[in-house]
Amino acid sequence: MAKDDSAGTLMSRIEQTEKSLRAQLRLPQPDEKTVKPLRTSLIALYEALITLHHEYSAKSQAEQSLWKLGFYKRIDEFRKRHARMSEALTNPEKRQRASQALDTLNSSFTRFLDKSVEFYGSLMGKLAAACDLKVPGYSDQGFSVEEVARFRGGAGDLTSMVASCQRCLIYMGDLERYRALYLFDGAPDWAAAEGHYTTASRLTPEAGNPHNQIAVLTPNPKPNPTP
Repeated sequence: MAKDDSAGTLMSRIEQTEKSLRAQLRLPQPDEKTVKPLRTSLIALYEALITLHHEYSAKSQAEQSLWKLGFYKRIDEFRKRHARMSEALTNPEKRQRASQALDTLNSSFTRFLDKSVEFYGSLMGKLAAACDLKVPGYSDQGFSVEEVARFRGGAGDLTSMVASCQRCLIYMGDLERYRALYLFDGAPDWAAAEGHYTTASRLTPEAGNPHNQIAVLTPNPKPNPTP
């Protein structure tokens, strides 16, 4: 991404990429070789908009849009495929093939979750560095002086920046919640998700969303949490 990309230029590229991605996802059988680079490009464009033009991105709710199309859409796809394969396991004739397909799906989802948590951890680090925010329990990512200066060049007000860091923590918590829900054997282990949500609640004690997400962590085997 060019350093001098304006907010308008980035937003125009985001809209074009979103249009192409949505068109692919509407197909009966989306081509993953086309979908993957479009999704990767969209995430990179949104990251540039958020870190370089934070005030603009906050007004346009860029972070929420990034989560929905860049990440939650993928989670929703996984959930639907997981449900179909789990149902197939009950059929003796389909069980072996479904079990193998489910293992492959779970491995792919694990990689997606790992990369997604890493992305949001890095994004939060950039936002925190831009406003000299120390997030308790999260290590300094060692950004260079030049990088920090670049992030600060697009920083908005402190309240807005802290709110963005809180959202990153919520999204990391959501990702870990889905990991516990679908990839753990036996009862889900909510510790990782709860850790992110708890830190988010400490950043913004007055906000209700972190507390709502903590409340979602129930012993029910298949809850239907909010996106």
